[in-house]
Amino acid sequence: MNKIKIELSNAQIDILNQELAIVGSLDIARHSKVLKSILEPLAYKFIKKRMNDHHDHKKFKISLTLYEAHYLEEFLKGRPNTNDDFRNMTISKIIFDINQKLS
Repeated sequence: MNKIKIELSNAQIDILNQELAIVGSLDIARHSKVLKSILEPLAYKFIKKRMNDHHDHKKFKISLTLYEAHYLEEFLKGRPNTNDDFRNMTISKIIFDINQKLS
């Protein structure tokens, strides 16, 4: 299966974990069920990575399947902007990086 690798800092993983925390409460529509089935294991992967390497200041290299990358990008694109410019820029950067890898 084809995979892409993305590099994420501690701050980026923290923001992703906060965003992905809502995945469990998605509604029961077909699209949401598919999204939930892909993003829940991915959220666990990010939490586990952050917990295991919490003192490391290097960027994390994380492999994503093409469908994981696609649905993570779509999920993040659908999230509303907040008043937190750093958070918005971080999410935009992750979306951009995933998009570049998928292109």
